[in-house]
Amino acid sequence: VPGWIKEGDWVDTLSAPGSVVVYLKPERYTGNMVMHCHIAEHSDHGIIGVANILGVGDDGTGEPFISDYGTCPVELPVSEPYGGIPTNIPGTIKAVYFDEGGEGISYHNKNIDSNMGNSIRVETAVEIRTNGKFTWVENILKEEWLKYSVFVENEGYYTINLLTGAVDPTLGMQWSLWLDAADCNPPMNEGKLIGVHDLNYVGSGSYTIFEPYLVEDQPFQIPFGAHSLLLCFEKANANLSLESITFEYCGTIAENCGKFDNDLIFDTVAPTAFNMNPTLTVDKTIFPTYVDMSVSPTGIIEFIDPTGADDILTN
Repeated sequence: VPGWIKEGDWVDTLSAPGSVVVYLKPERYTGNMVMHCHIAEHSDHGIIGVANILGVGDDGTGEPFISDYGTCPVELPVSEPYGGIPTNIPGTIKAVYFDEGGEGISYHNKNIDSNMGNSIRVETAVEIRTNGKFTWVENILKEEWLKYSVFVENEGYYTINLLTGAVDPTLGMQWSLWLDAADCNPPMNEGKLIGVHDLNYVGSGSYTIFEPYLVEDQPFQIPFGAHSLLLCFEKANANLSLESITFEYCGTIAENCGKFDNDLIFDTVAPTAFNMNPTLTVDKTIFPTYVDMSVSPTGIIEFIDPTGADDILTN
């Protein structure tokens, strides 16, 4: 558990990325004790030894005794938003902005000692790359996961698409998304928003060429307020890269997801010689933020998103 071991503690298991000096303080056991690396292949190649623990005293014949259990923190570390600010939804989450908190709390990464190319999140072992245009998480493996703190501004139904890159993904695209879940296997699938098992995914042809992967026909509902989203990779063989995750708001009705033709968005009455002020009806369940608009005598209607987005709809 990250943060559990403090300076001055005595422990029997540690992760050491390199050569370190280890001190042993036996208290309750004498005799032979095996010391080995927990990675089996390393032990097979010689990182293993046997220590003969004697008793206390100058001659080693005295009985061992318990002197100190060490110290433990009062509270376990928790997963917190990257930079202290959750990402707003609807919107886009950059893959590298997963939560802070450490291994097993805000992310799980199998190859914990590699830390390859990670200039963005130096405190983690997650593989991160950048080329100046994109910054992404790469070398994703089976059973790895990332947690994101979000604030849902609009309660209702959403669709999701991932900006991904992959070369010959033999395991396809297999992942799931969970709401406020402690891990990727909660009881009774509680909190599961979506599951993708696409064995036909062929990738983008490169780790650094990113294409949108849109999940169709699987809208999911997220309640208003602060939440955590857990992105779990069920199947992956280190040839998948993830740049971002985009959540698009459909409204309060699941059937609206993917149906963005003009008839669903608004109805208008064209101006005539006797009516120079066309009437307008906007479906706020689909575009709740499109409240600023202008109507010309020719019937041109523009919707301007007051949040500052570049989206402009005309009819």
